[in-house]
Amino acid sequence: MGRETNKQRRERQAATVREKAAMARAEQKRSEQRRRALTVLSSVVVLAIVGVLIAVVALNSGGGTTNDASGDRVAADPTVVQDVTSIAPATFATVGAGDAQLGLTKLVNKPPLTKDGKPELLYIGGEFCPICAAERWSLTAALARFGTFSNLSQMRSAKDDGDLATLSFYKSTYRSKYLTFTPVENVDRDRKPLEDLSSDQKATYADATGTGQLSFPFLDYGGLLMQQTEGYDGVSVLGKLTQKQIAAQLSDPTSKVAKAIVGEANNVTAAICMMTHNQPSSVCVSPAITAITSQINSA
Repeated sequence: MGRETNKQRRERQAATVREKAAMARAEQKRSEQRRRALTVLSSVVVLAIVGVLIAVVALNSGGGTTNDASGDRVAADPTVVQDVTSIAPATFATVGAGDAQLGLTKLVNKPPLTKDGKPELLYIGGEFCPICAAERWSLTAALARFGTFSNLSQMRSAKDDGDLATLSFYKSTYRSKYLTFTPVENVDRDRKPLEDLSSDQKATYADATGTGQLSFPFLDYGGLLMQQTEGYDGVSVLGKLTQKQIAAQLSDPTSKVAKAIVGEANNVTAAICMMTHNQPSSVCVSPAITAITSQINSA
């Protein structure tokens, strides 16, 4: 093998330079691809984070939940239950009767309605019913002053009948040492049969109303008082508010929602106090309740 000529040396050096240049271009291309991939990945991560933040804000503002969209019955939001069942005594006192109308009728010469050795409050309603939807808020708030609820649900009334955000007593439990609360959600949101009335409940309804034709809502307060209407106009007060939005306003005695719901809750409280012989006194002898009781007695 002969000695490498100058020409061959130059050609070899040129080839080496070309090879290194090609390698450099390839590495630069790979670096550009990595940078583009990282940029795309970063954008995806940022968009995902923004999406999560938007969802959290929507949920915390009381909108965008599955229940609010569909209106179907689901387990009640714990925050909603807490807000409805723990209204401060000062709020009840400030609101008084509020904007609520007294819809109670005295029952004359009717036998006492009792269950489990205690006066019974019988509620018969329908989940589709907008009047029931409005009244459940006040009924729940009032009953929470005498006992405790568990397993409450939330839903909306029928889409073609107010579509009002409300609670449901279906399969709920209520415990109180003062009274027995018996709720019957007779039909569901789609007006399909849900809970049957017992023969005794049918008889109680017929005896109080003078008819066997069901009309919702119906409340019998221990055989003393009857109610077949809500204490406020649910459509104008509740509108398209969500459960969280409604419940959050109950602590503000100046709000339209509180004046209606808490005002009617005081009406219901006064009726229950007549059943329980003003027990507990911490609730029943407050000025707001005694004023409403006097109004009931004078009617």
